[in-house]
Amino acid sequence: PVCGMPAQREADAADMKCVNPSCPAQLEKSIINFVSRNAMDLKGFGESYISRLINEGYISDISDIYTLKNHRGKLIEKGILGREKNTDKLLKIIEDSKENTPDKLLTGLGIANIGKAAAKALMSEFGSVEALANASLEELMVPEDMGPVSANAVYEFFRNEKNLEILKKMADLGVKMTAEKEVLSH
Repeated sequence: PVCGMPAQREADAADMKCVNPSCPAQLEKSIINFVSRNAMDLKGFGESYISRLINEGYISDISDIYTLKNHRGKLIEKGILGREKNTDKLLKIIEDSKENTPDKLLTGLGIANIGKAAAKALMSEFGSVEALANASLEELMVPEDMGPVSANAVYEFFRNEKNLEILKKMADLGVKMTAEKEVLSH
């Protein structure tokens, strides 16, 4: 790992992972996932910007993406997101993404085994991030294609205090956490 902490093999997995939750490489990977097309779809928000924002201290978790507008002047001055026009364009894309459906947010959280399809299934079952966070392990296995491994990954994610703090911060910043109820027409 880039941070110098040890790597550890997860139970029943071939992959080795860094044990440091604050590892810059893990943060960068999680931000790249968060902004990707299948997740929050922040077009133009590339790896070089992400790396620089982390290195300059503007991003320490995914919720910090939504506070970048507070640093607009400094970002332009330092050219981190390019010049004024490009910085404003990216800040607008970030602001607009707050209205994305919560399944896109859920996909972007990087929960093990939870991709686009699983996130849609979970949101259609639970309707909100809060309901999902409060679901029991048994309730998490109700949606189609949700097995014990995926359900446990979701359950454990929402039992982590840091994850809950990040989600609360995002909700406070206006990121949509509840799915719209589909209106049935007669």
